[in-house]
Amino acid sequence: MRKLLFPKIVFILVLGLVCFVNVGPVAREGNPAPEWEELTNVKVQKISETKSNIIITITGPIKYHCFKITNPPRLVVEMTNTVHNWKQKELEVGNFLLKRIRSGQYQNEPIKIARVVLDLQRPVDYESTATAKQIILTIFGKGTIEKVEKEVPKIVKVEREKRPKITKKK
Repeated sequence: MRKLLFPKIVFILVLGLVCFVNVGPVAREGNPAPEWEELTNVKVQKISETKSNIIITITGPIKYHCFKITNPPRLVVEMTNTVHNWKQKELEVGNFLLKRIRSGQYQNEPIKIARVVLDLQRPVDYESTATAKQIILTIFGKGTIEKVEKEVPKIVKVEREKRPKITKKK
């Protein structure tokens, strides 16, 4: 009977050790907990009537993706492995190119994704660059030439009326 009791005790002790003590790869010092960067600020820098910079401030380098939505016109910046930590969440702009800027935490699982959405007055072209702590979007108005043409009156050639010749009577 003693021979059968000893293996059972060893099995219970090993099972208890595995269940109550975390010896997996997450607990080792070589694998720190996953980290993410934070979105901390968004601001608009107007360059001209037809060009603006949108500066997104983050705490470190990230991967991001920009895409356009056409109806209504919007430009979306999606930042992976990023937590939204901008207190303002929405910024009213109301200039020639931008109506407002909105932001939020789009997804938490399986990875954290923060988004910044630019609500546009009209379709735009854009360029994006990134530094270690900023994403800079430069937007250009597409419809600027048409707008200027509509505002400037067209010069119309008006022909003179033909007047009857006046002759002196003799």
